[in-house]
Amino acid sequence: MNATSVTRSRALKFVFKTVLPVLATAAIYTGISGCGNDNIPPKAEFIALSTSITAGQSVTFSDESEDNGYDIQYWEWTFEGGTPATSTERNPIVVYAVVGVYDVTLSVGNSLLGNTMFKPNYITVTAAPDLAPTAQFTASVTELYEGGNVNFTDQSTSTPTSWAWTFEGGTPATSTVQNPTGIVYANPGAYDVTLVATNANGSNTLLKSEYILVLQNVPYCSPVTDIDGNTYQVVEIGSHCWMASNLRTTTYNNGVPIPTGLDSATWVNTSAGAYTILDNNASYATSLGRLYNWYAATSSNGICPDGWHLPNDAEWTDLMDALGGINVAAPALKSATGWTLGNATGSSGFNAPNGGSRYDFNFAHDEAAFWSSVPMSATDGGIFLMYNLGEDNVWNWNTDKNSGISCRCVKD
Repeated sequence: MNATSVTRSRALKFVFKTVLPVLATAAIYTGISGCGNDNIPPKAEFIALSTSITAGQSVTFSDESEDNGYDIQYWEWTFEGGTPATSTERNPIVVYAVVGVYDVTLSVGNSLLGNTMFKPNYITVTAAPDLAPTAQFTASVTELYEGGNVNFTDQSTSTPTSWAWTFEGGTPATSTVQNPTGIVYANPGAYDVTLVATNANGSNTLLKSEYILVLQNVPYCSPVTDIDGNTYQVVEIGSHCWMASNLRTTTYNNGVPIPTGLDSATWVNTSAGAYTILDNNASYATSLGRLYNWYAATSSNGICPDGWHLPNDAEWTDLMDALGGINVAAPALKSATGWTLGNATGSSGFNAPNGGSRYDFNFAHDEAAFWSSVPMSATDGGIFLMYNLGEDNVWNWNTDKNSGISCRCVKD
């Protein structure tokens, strides 16, 4: 070809369509040719990860097309007998629900070139075998309090036609419905659940041992025991549950002992947790509780039992508001005995004793003081204080963090 014929050939653009038959497959492609050299269209190709399945299963198709230097911009699938019947995804997943043998077609290309691959009788779908069920189930809850109820849902395979349930500890104790509801568990314990699922091909049994855990109903306010084994009566006042006696543990809640027996010089200078007893008189430990410095009361080791904590200012305020407010709450908060002045009534059940405190080197008597978890400054912690002076008010005060002050715990 001379130069003139080359130029003339490049000016002639035409579209051609060729059909290439194959033995088991056929491909149709479209392209543009010029300059004496045919443009090669993309070559459509695909595979199925499985070509023989049982009814109801899915097939993943994988595009294996070659672009031959031209970007493939579309994939157009047709799935005889499949769901979906068509797709424009590159690698679609198709479900075949009906027994049969099915064709698959894929067309690929771009705005200029295209190619089609047709695979006849490519997917074979056979009937699913007849199987006995595999029993399976779930419960709406598996942990509940006594008197609660549970709904059960059958999830057995292979379409059971009958169900036989057994609910240890439940009412009713048995059921033959597919999805039993409202099974009541009245008593604490750990209970088995059994399901026998049956169809025409057989039965299968599933036992879930101790599947349902029934907990005892415990009132919000119930006695609490600290890590040392001391048990405290409790009282609900306002929106909180409070210990009804002063804390007397000698051990942090994580098992670490709280230091004690510090001499006066060490006591006033330590920045570590420590406790003492009023007048160093061991007999007061039970009746009045122990006196803790700020560092012990607020230690990250935890001074209160699990589920309890040192109260903050808002919780102290809630307590006093429930009794008429900070200016009148003292008589109700004080124990009915042990206070010689004023009109201590003990009516709230809080039972604050005339337990004293320790400041610097000396013990103070005729007062009850309790730590708040809220610091007042770098050196002082907040306390709530009642005097044996006939006053009806409670003082929100501050004191040195080295002071020995009573603790009450409030439930989380």
